[in-house]
Amino acid sequence: MSEPRTVQRVCPFCEATCGLSVTVEGDAIVARSGCEIHLTNSQIVASGTAIIVQDATVHVGNSTVQGGEASIDAAPNAKLFLQNSQFVGISRRDAQAKFTDQGGNTWR
Repeated sequence: MSEPRTVQRVCPFCEATCGLSVTVEGDAIVARSGCEIHLTNSQIVASGTAIIVQDATVHVGNSTVQGGEASIDAAPNAKLFLQNSQFVGISRRDAQAKFTDQGGNTWR
């Protein structure tokens, strides 16, 4: 995997257009070390793994997450809250990772 880098994006929740810093490795979104990320109304397509969660919390709502190798890779202590989203590609998760399916999700 390539070196981690930070990209700047604009938060879509209101008109304030606050800036967000998102860590990516290759084409994967990465959440680590207590970070909390909200991905809403997003389309995430990766050739490898789309979302990597390591000791962090990720909320995915109304989104499409597609990975050539995996849609999600959740390590121990990862917390994911998933709602009304489509996941394409296997999901890899450690036995201690917590997935909360809030309904309306499809897995392919």
